[in-house]
Amino acid sequence: MAGWHDVAALADLEAQAGSGMAVRAGEISLTLFLDGDRVHAVQSACPHRGGDLAGGLVHAGCVVCPLHAWQFRLQDGANVDGGPGLDTYPVRVEGGRILVQA
Repeated sequence: MAGWHDVAALADLEAQAGSGMAVRAGEISLTLFLDGDRVHAVQSACPHRGGDLAGGLVHAGCVVCPLHAWQFRLQDGANVDGGPGLDTYPVRVEGGRILVQA
């Protein structure tokens, strides 16, 4: 069963709003994004060519891959163009810390 991992301070993610933050939850590499006041956690590599999504930008509720501009909805990881999507992970914020279930 997956556990909750303390991966980052919310203030650190807020300081780089609009772009991703690479973190680890146990053995899993993830990228955190802040969209409005909601934190999202997705797999760190784009399924297209393995682009590092931490270098991607958030636009209209999606992360845009920095390599080939594939777009993925942060809410559910779906590829807006119909290709393969991203794994997403439950997130909660407690006491200014971001916890991810992985």
